[in-house]
Amino acid sequence: MVPAATRFPRTKTAIVLTAAGGVVVAAALLSARRAPPPQAADAAAGGMSLSARSTSRAVLRGTSETDLSITVRAPELDARERPPVTMAVVLDRSGSMSGEPLEHAKAAAERLIDSLAADDRFAVVAYSTRASLLAPMDAATPDAKARAKAMIERLDADGGTNISEGLSFGADALAKAVDRDDVHRVVLISDGQANEGVYDRAGLDAIAADIAAHGASITAVGVGLDFDERTMVDLATVGRGNYYFAERVADLGQIFDRELGSLGQTVASDATLTIDPAPGVDILEAYGYRTDRVGTGTGVVVPIADLRAGETRKVVIRVRVTASEAGTIELAKVGMQFRPRDAHQMMSLSTTAVAEVTTERRVVEQGLDREVVRQVEVARTARALEQATAAYEDGKDDEARAILQQRAAEGQAQSDAIGDPALGQQIQDITAHTSTGFAAAPAARGDDGRRAVKATRQQVYELMQ
Repeated sequence: MVPAATRFPRTKTAIVLTAAGGVVVAAALLSARRAPPPQAADAAAGGMSLSARSTSRAVLRGTSETDLSITVRAPELDARERPPVTMAVVLDRSGSMSGEPLEHAKAAAERLIDSLAADDRFAVVAYSTRASLLAPMDAATPDAKARAKAMIERLDADGGTNISEGLSFGADALAKAVDRDDVHRVVLISDGQANEGVYDRAGLDAIAADIAAHGASITAVGVGLDFDERTMVDLATVGRGNYYFAERVADLGQIFDRELGSLGQTVASDATLTIDPAPGVDILEAYGYRTDRVGTGTGVVVPIADLRAGETRKVVIRVRVTASEAGTIELAKVGMQFRPRDAHQMMSLSTTAVAEVTTERRVVEQGLDREVVRQVEVARTARALEQATAAYEDGKDDEARAILQQRAAEGQAQSDAIGDPALGQQIQDITAHTSTGFAAAPAARGDDGRRAVKATRQQVYELMQ
């Protein structure tokens, strides 16, 4: 059985998945290497650094596909106390939360409020068919906490689930608290079963993206076993925050300690990447992040979550390259915009991804960037977990096991090819863990089955971040 509230190690990566054949990794890796083409120097500003690398330092002449790995590294912080946080707690009290779910949600909200320090600020919103402001923005004093918790205790479950209005009320409360340079966060505690207001996932994603674009990220907390984890994961991903699954009230303390700790380590917010492909280069796909086209052009904008001290974030995109002449070519210009903590003005930096055009496949193989290959394999593993989970939910246990076994074998083959046994072991551990959880709960709709599904989808989220 997969344990509840499991937090798997974060792989800070959003990855474009390559074709099923993957990168051909041949024995030529062990042969003498040609001198690689020059790579653009990393860009740096405000302590932040940005680099862009292709899967291989070479591409074949003609038309081929490759991956670009864009890496952002945040600066370290000197050890010091956590800075203040401004937070809007948004609590679902709809009819679908009746009984134990609402009691868990109340406990979650109260536990989070208790975790706030005296110089933090918070507001509380409750919603069902309509939203209401239970506690206006105030300092997290003992009296303010007690008043808010008393209001929460009186809530009962009734009406529809208008997540969109709940989020809007939370964002409005934060918008009125702009006199300090705090990190702003909406914490949504819900079952995710939207059926009022804007209730389709695309519409909710658009609302979350707009809130994030205005400087407040969204963390989604699903409690119990009956919430819609797909909606909650989407809101956290698009909202540039975090996603948590907590089945038991006892799990909440550790979760919120981690959440507040991460907020206190935030060094940059409102971060976006702009990727502008060179002539002859087409952006095909992006996984793990919302992407928006730049006007009517061929470039894309990728919003990324708030960056914590010392954190490395990777965004990998899949591109098609058409090159007719030998030599070094540009693949894409990459820019980053972000707001440093304690600053009102945005900062920016940029770099360029380049590659050598060759007619020899061995040159492509010899120029492989092993780290990019690793990240692609992690993304394929996340995709396999999602596919296996969907099969398991449909009662196709044999198909789910087959997907996981195939992924383990493919991952091991790639690991062996690039000489990275740790990668193969990581993939083996992940797929075996998931398979064991499914086998322990053969009925996907029972409590153990739903627990396995939610824990696995949390792992997919972790891998893709």
